[in-house]
Order: sequence, then structure tokens, then C-alpha cells
Amino acid sequence: MIKMKREELLKKIDEQLVFELQSGYEYKQMASEFNDMDWDGFEHFMEMQAHEEYEHAEYFRKWLQEVGYKIEYKTIEAPKADYDKDVLSIFKAALEHEKEVTRRIRELFDAAHEIKFYEVYTLLQKFIDEQIEEEATFDNIITKLERTENSNAGLAILDHEMAQRQ
Repeated sequence: MIKMKREELLKKIDEQLVFELQSGYEYKQMASEFNDMDWDGFEHFMEMQAHEEYEHAEYFRKWLQEVGYKIEYKTIEAPKADYDKDVLSIFKAALEHEKEVTRRIRELFDAAHEIKFYEVYTLLQKFIDEQIEEEATFDNIITKLERTENSNAGLAILDHEMAQRQ
């Protein structure tokens, strides 16, 4: 296996910065879907999730600048806009998205380890820890949604719970 060079890894981290922005955009679309379905709490939850992704991008940006890397912002693709009008399926899509984020972060960590780029460990460990929490949160919400069996009363209770996120 050919080792990735430091500059290549920095470019991959730059790509992750853009992916975090893309993730925020995805969650904005999910929030819009919930708005269309009149689920204010689920909408709020996804708006907060989008905000968190933008914070992650900012964290990557600052780190890259601190190590002297010139950031190259790339085009952000339009998010998926053809979700089923179903709360559960949207949360399942969000979980799959978080699993992709996890895969990408782990790939960066593995590459950093391989080339002994120790300065990036703290940055990436923060996001590995974050991803454990993210996946657990979405998994928990999905479990609760499955228990409701799509009943309006159960969904209304969960919608209220999601509105409490800060």
C-alpha cells in the first residue's frame, strides 16, 4: 500500500470540511421536509443538526489554517429532495449519513496514523468521539419512532421531545 503524503492528507481534511458543509445542507433539507409535514419539533432537531455540522466545518477550517494549509472550497451539491413523507425514513437516512461521516473520519485517522502525522490526532479523535454520540442519538430516535408504529399520538410526543433540543 502506498503511503499518503502529509499534503494529500491535508487536502482530504479540506474535503472533509466541505463534506461537513454538505452535511449541514442535507440536514437543512430534512428540516424543510419536516416543515412541509408540519412536524415543528423534528424540523427544529434537524435545524440544530445542520448548525452543528456548520460548527464542525468551522473547526476543520480553523485547524487547517493553523497548520498553514490554504483551504479550497468546493461546490456543495444539492441535497436529496425526494424523501418519503415519513418521519422514520428521514431519520434512517440521517443515520446512514452519519455512518458515512464516521467512515470518512476513520479513514482520515488511519491515514494520519500511517504517515505518523501526530498533529492531526487530536482533531480527528474529537470527531471520532462525536460520531459515536451522533450515531447513538439517531439510533435511539429510530428505536423510539419504530415503537410508535407510526401512530399520530406517539409521533406527536416525539415531535415535542425533539423541539427541546438546544
